[in-house]
Amino acid sequence: MPTVNWQLDAYAPAGGLKSTVTDMGRLLAAAMAADWPPLALSLQPQSEACEPNFGLGWILTEREDAPMVMHNGRTGAITHS
Repeated sequence: MPTVNWQLDAYAPAGGLKSTVTDMGRLLAAAMAADWPPLALSLQPQSEACEPNFGLGWILTEREDAPMVMHNGRTGAITHS
């Protein structure tokens, strides 16, 4: 169902960035190319104890035994009873 964007005044980094699928693909390609070390570090798992694992802004998992890097772009939903 359609829903409104999160409004996170106190913690805007969690939902304050807006992007397109094309731009997210460009960001991921740049991180995977490791042209800039801080960006490449965003793909490093932050913990080995969970699945899926998380980098800085990326979800790191596998699909059909192949590595998969994704960002879900999810927003909060308001549940109506």
